Amino acid sequence: MSHQIIVNKLSFGTKGFDLVEKYQNGTILLIKNNSDIDNKINDLLLKLNNGDLKTLNISSNEVKKIKISQVLTKYKLKSISKIFVIGGGTIIDFSKRIRKEIEDNTKNQIELYVIPSRIGSGAESSWASIVNYSHEKNIKVNNRFLPSGVIYYTKLYRSLSHLDLLEGSIDAI
Repeated sequence: MSHQIIVNKLSFGTKGFDLVEKYQNGTILLIKNNSDIDNKINDLLLKLNNGDLKTLNISSNEVKKIKISQVLTKYKLKSISKIFVIGGGTIIDFSKRIRKEIEDNTKNQIELYVIPSRIGSGAESSWASIVNYSHEKNIKVNNRFLPSGVIYYTKLYRSLSHLDLLEGSIDAI
């Protein structure tokens, strides 16, 4: 008998951030690709915990070359309590590993919220993490890779071409 673990918090649009409880303690780590994001997302995250927000900009190409431990040396791990990820499948899957690494090092449970910038990869709803390194596709599965919630912030999809939307929709099906 097999089973599927699914994300239990899912929302759409600008009200999507309502699924995240406001809190006062802890830092939010925002992981995103190097492209600009809607400033409204940044403002909403700042309101969640009175401005304690750290941002990690990383490209899909950088993911192939760096180790998670190198990324995390800049941050006070014990203060991180939530991670938000904005990006496609590569950034999402790399961020899942960052979450697990922080949890393993601090023994704290970290909430992971994903805001997919593209549709169809499925990375936002799975407990697998697939990262392409220079000459290998590294696949790991862990129940801690499943996000705490997914926010489909539809304003991000307005810039996608019709072909990107079509391919993403077909991939999702």
